[in-house]
Amino acid sequence: MAQYTLRQLEYFVAVAEAGSVTGAASRVHLSQSAMSTALADLERALDVQLLVRHHARGVTLTPAGEQLLVASRRLLTQAADLQAEAQDLGSALTGPLILGCFGVLAPYVLPELLATSAQRYPGLRLETFEEDLDDLADGVLSGRFELGLSYNLAQDPRLTSSLASRWPCSTSRRAATTSAACSSARASARPCATGRAASRPAVPWWGAAWPIPC
Repeated sequence: MAQYTLRQLEYFVAVAEAGSVTGAASRVHLSQSAMSTALADLERALDVQLLVRHHARGVTLTPAGEQLLVASRRLLTQAADLQAEAQDLGSALTGPLILGCFGVLAPYVLPELLATSAQRYPGLRLETFEEDLDDLADGVLSGRFELGLSYNLAQDPRLTSSLASRWPCSTSRRAATTSAACSSARASARPCATGRAASRPAVPWWGAAWPIPC
């Protein structure tokens, strides 16, 4: 097991780039004595001398220090990449998402929705089901569907919906639909958008406006 730390490697790289312990300590907002101790601990852990200290003239790298400077930078880059990848895994939209859609509306909205989802969220797998209004509402309330998409024609009294967008059309009407934002809320463990039943937990049911095809 490694006896050194990434922080010690960061200090070593800082000293190599600054050319002095004092300059490196100032750069990373650390006292000179703490920096010197960290470097000494690193050399002891690696069992090799990395730096030659020159009184009042800074430091120079030993041949071993030159080689290990390259390795240290590489390791620090890999550590940063690992951190970034872990953060992406924790926040990215991935996995299955079950979507119910009103059958009349499906041909007009699902193709674009599926294409956009695949482009923006390649790790998200949308599973769609076409239902009538009653089955769609029941599916959202029961949890069979994580999201529901429907015209806002005959609203279920157990649900509330909000308007996400409106498309101009002489025969347009409001529509109730869920949004991919719900999946984002789910991924971050926050409650998603509105949708409530009396004495029931919140139900994902986001609003949007969509015209009846003219």
